[in-house]
Amino acid sequence: TYHQPVVVTVISSPIVSAGTDATLCSGGNTTLNASCGTGYAWSPTTGLSNPNISNPIASPTITTNYSVIATNGSCADTASVTVNISPVPSSAITASDTLICMGEITTLTAFGGGTYSWINGSTSSIINVSPSATTIYSVVVSNGFCSSTASVTVIISPQVISDPIPYPTICEGQSVSLSASGGTTY
Repeated sequence: TYHQPVVVTVISSPIVSAGTDATLCSGGNTTLNASCGTGYAWSPTTGLSNPNISNPIASPTITTNYSVIATNGSCADTASVTVNISPVPSSAITASDTLICMGEITTLTAFGGGTYSWINGSTSSIINVSPSATTIYSVVVSNGFCSSTASVTVIISPQVISDPIPYPTICEGQSVSLSASGGTTY
Protein backbone atom coordinates (compact mmCIF):
# COMPACT_ATOMS: atom_id res chain seq x y z
CA THR A 1 0.00 0.00 0.00
CA TYR A 2 1.02 3.44 -0.73
CA HIS A 3 0.55 6.19 1.86
CA GLN A 4 0.16 9.74 0.89
CA PRO A 5 2.05 12.06 3.25
CA VAL A 6 -0.26 14.46 5.06
CA VAL A 7 1.00 17.77 6.37
CA VAL A 8 -0.52 18.72 9.69
CA THR A 9 -0.09 22.33 10.79
CA VAL A 10 -0.38 22.86 14.50
CA ILE A 11 -1.50 26.32 15.49
CA SER A 12 -0.66 27.06 19.07
CA SER A 13 -3.32 28.68 21.20
CA PRO A 14 -2.55 32.20 22.26
CA ILE A 15 -1.96 32.73 25.93
CA VAL A 16 -3.72 36.04 26.27
CA SER A 17 -3.11 38.69 28.89
CA ALA A 18 -5.63 41.46 29.57
CA GLY A 19 -3.26 43.65 31.58
CA THR A 20 -3.55 44.77 35.18
CA ASP A 21 -6.64 45.95 37.05
CA ALA A 22 -7.14 49.70 37.19
CA THR A 23 -8.87 52.15 39.51
CA LEU A 24 -10.38 55.36 38.13
CA CYS A 25 -12.23 58.32 39.53
CA SER A 26 -15.78 58.75 38.27
CA GLY A 27 -15.61 60.20 34.76
CA GLY A 28 -12.07 58.93 34.12
CA ASN A 29 -10.76 56.52 31.52
CA THR A 30 -7.96 54.03 31.02
CA THR A 31 -6.53 52.03 28.13
CA LEU A 32 -6.99 48.27 28.30
CA ASN A 33 -4.08 46.21 26.94
CA ALA A 34 -4.60 42.68 25.67
CA SER A 35 -1.72 40.82 24.08
CA CYS A 36 -0.81 37.54 22.35
CA GLY A 37 -3.57 37.40 19.77
CA THR A 38 -4.31 38.56 16.26
CA GLY A 39 -8.03 39.24 16.81
CA TYR A 40 -9.77 40.52 19.92
CA ALA A 41 -13.34 40.67 21.24
CA TRP A 42 -13.95 42.50 24.53
CA SER A 43 -17.14 42.18 26.56
CA PRO A 44 -19.13 43.84 27.86
CA THR A 45 -18.78 46.54 25.22
CA THR A 46 -20.30 49.26 27.42
CA GLY A 47 -17.80 52.07 27.96
CA LEU A 48 -15.29 50.82 25.37
CA SER A 49 -14.05 52.92 22.46
CA ASN A 50 -13.73 49.83 20.22
CA PRO A 51 -14.35 46.30 21.55
CA ASN A 52 -12.47 44.64 18.63
CA ILE A 53 -8.95 45.95 19.16
CA SER A 54 -6.23 44.97 21.63
CA ASN A 55 -6.14 48.33 23.42
CA PRO A 56 -9.56 50.01 23.64
CA ILE A 57 -10.13 53.04 25.88
CA ALA A 58 -12.42 52.08 28.77
CA SER A 59 -14.67 54.75 30.32
CA PRO A 60 -17.09 52.80 32.51
CA THR A 61 -19.47 54.57 34.89
CA ILE A 62 -19.47 51.67 37.37
CA THR A 63 -16.87 49.08 38.37
CA THR A 64 -16.70 46.67 35.41
CA ASN A 65 -14.96 43.34 34.80
CA TYR A 66 -13.96 43.26 31.12
CA SER A 67 -13.21 39.92 29.43
CA VAL A 68 -11.31 39.56 26.18
CA ILE A 69 -11.23 36.63 23.77
CA ALA A 70 -8.00 36.66 21.78
CA THR A 71 -7.81 34.55 18.65
CA ASN A 72 -4.84 33.33 16.71
CA GLY A 73 -6.21 31.68 13.59
CA SER A 74 -8.74 29.12 14.80
CA CYS A 75 -7.47 28.97 18.40
CA ALA A 76 -8.59 31.27 21.20
CA ASP A 77 -7.92 32.11 24.83
CA THR A 78 -9.64 34.42 27.31
CA ALA A 79 -8.51 36.78 30.04
CA SER A 80 -10.14 39.48 32.13
CA VAL A 81 -9.35 42.75 33.83
CA THR A 82 -11.35 44.83 36.31
CA VAL A 83 -11.74 48.60 36.08
CA ASN A 84 -12.76 49.87 39.52
CA ILE A 85 -14.61 53.19 39.82
CA SER A 86 -13.93 55.29 42.91
CA PRO A 87 -16.40 58.09 43.70
CA VAL A 88 -15.25 61.71 43.57
CA PRO A 89 -15.78 63.27 47.02
CA SER A 90 -18.46 65.90 47.36
CA SER A 91 -16.42 68.83 48.70
CA ALA A 92 -17.91 71.85 50.44
CA ILE A 93 -16.82 74.76 52.63
CA THR A 94 -18.82 76.61 55.23
CA ALA A 95 -17.72 79.90 56.80
CA SER A 96 -18.70 81.35 60.15
CA ASP A 97 -18.97 84.65 58.23
CA THR A 98 -18.07 85.58 54.66
CA LEU A 99 -18.37 89.36 55.17
CA ILE A 100 -15.95 90.63 57.81
CA CYS A 101 -14.18 93.84 58.71
CA MET A 102 -10.42 94.10 58.34
CA GLY A 103 -8.73 92.53 61.35
CA GLU A 104 -11.62 90.19 62.15
CA ILE A 105 -11.29 86.40 62.02
CA THR A 106 -13.64 83.94 60.32
CA THR A 107 -13.61 80.15 60.58
CA LEU A 108 -13.69 78.05 57.39
CA THR A 109 -14.72 74.39 57.62
CA ALA A 110 -14.23 71.89 54.76
CA PHE A 111 -16.36 68.76 54.37
CA GLY A 112 -16.49 65.68 52.17
CA GLY A 113 -13.19 63.83 52.40
CA GLY A 114 -10.53 62.19 54.46
CA THR A 115 -7.74 64.67 53.73
CA TYR A 116 -7.73 68.40 53.07
CA SER A 117 -5.22 70.67 51.40
CA TRP A 118 -5.98 74.40 51.59
CA ILE A 119 -4.49 76.94 49.21
CA ASN A 120 -2.65 78.48 52.19
CA GLY A 121 -0.93 75.14 52.93
CA SER A 122 -3.05 74.02 55.88
CA THR A 123 -4.14 70.37 55.99
CA SER A 124 -6.79 70.67 58.72
CA SER A 125 -10.51 70.54 57.92
CA ILE A 126 -11.00 73.77 59.94
CA ILE A 127 -8.94 76.94 59.52
CA ASN A 128 -9.21 80.47 60.92
CA VAL A 129 -8.44 83.29 58.51
CA SER A 130 -8.08 87.03 58.80
CA PRO A 131 -7.43 88.37 55.30
CA SER A 132 -6.36 91.97 54.68
CA ALA A 133 -8.36 92.07 51.41
CA THR A 134 -11.20 90.13 49.84
CA THR A 135 -9.76 86.63 49.30
CA ILE A 136 -10.88 83.37 47.68
CA TYR A 137 -9.98 80.35 49.81
CA SER A 138 -9.86 76.94 48.07
CA VAL A 139 -9.42 73.45 49.47
CA VAL A 140 -8.72 70.16 47.71
CA VAL A 141 -10.73 67.40 49.39
CA SER A 142 -9.50 63.83 48.87
CA ASN A 143 -10.97 60.42 49.72
CA GLY A 144 -7.63 58.68 49.24
CA PHE A 145 -7.81 58.20 45.48
CA CYS A 146 -10.08 60.88 44.01
CA SER A 147 -10.31 64.55 44.88
CA SER A 148 -12.42 67.62 44.26
CA THR A 149 -12.07 71.32 45.00
CA ALA A 150 -14.32 73.75 46.86
CA SER A 151 -13.93 77.51 47.24
CA VAL A 152 -15.36 80.31 49.33
CA THR A 153 -14.84 84.07 49.07
CA VAL A 154 -14.24 86.05 52.27
CA ILE A 155 -15.13 89.69 51.63
CA ILE A 156 -13.57 92.52 53.58
CA SER A 157 -16.25 95.09 54.27
CA PRO A 158 -15.18 98.63 53.47
CA GLN A 159 -14.41 100.67 56.54
CA VAL A 160 -16.73 103.53 57.26
CA ILE A 161 -14.79 106.76 57.46
CA SER A 162 -16.57 109.69 58.98
CA ASP A 163 -15.54 113.24 58.55
CA PRO A 164 -14.84 114.94 61.85
CA ILE A 165 -17.48 117.53 62.49
CA PRO A 166 -17.69 119.84 65.45
CA TYR A 167 -20.26 118.83 68.00
CA PRO A 168 -23.03 121.41 68.05
CA THR A 169 -23.78 123.24 71.22
CA ILE A 170 -27.44 123.11 72.04
CA CYS A 171 -29.48 124.00 75.00
CA GLU A 172 -31.85 121.72 76.80
CA GLY A 173 -35.04 121.29 74.80
CA GLN A 174 -33.49 122.22 71.45
CA SER A 175 -32.98 119.75 68.62
CA VAL A 176 -30.27 119.26 66.07
CA SER A 177 -30.07 117.23 62.82
CA LEU A 178 -27.38 114.57 62.54
CA SER A 179 -26.36 112.83 59.32
CA ALA A 180 -24.00 110.00 58.38
CA SER A 181 -22.80 108.55 55.09
CA GLY A 182 -20.54 105.85 53.67
CA GLY A 183 -22.12 102.80 55.29
CA THR A 184 -24.95 100.41 54.66
CA THR A 185 -26.30 100.13 58.20
CA TYR A 186 -26.47 102.77 60.95
